[in-house]
Amino acid sequence: MDLLFLAEGNLHDRIDAQFQQIDESTYLHSLVRQEDKKVLATGRTIWV
Repeated sequence: MDLLFLAEGNLHDRIDAQFQQIDESTYLHSLVRQEDKKVLATGRTIWV
């Protein structure tokens, strides 16, 4: 699993986790701040 973080989240932020399946074993995920829809972190998970 690899994650790229943009370190500017607050404890008060409401964050949505979004998942998108690319193929059988790969998922893209991102953490999005609800107020301004800014992406705080993205990553990719590969199930082997």
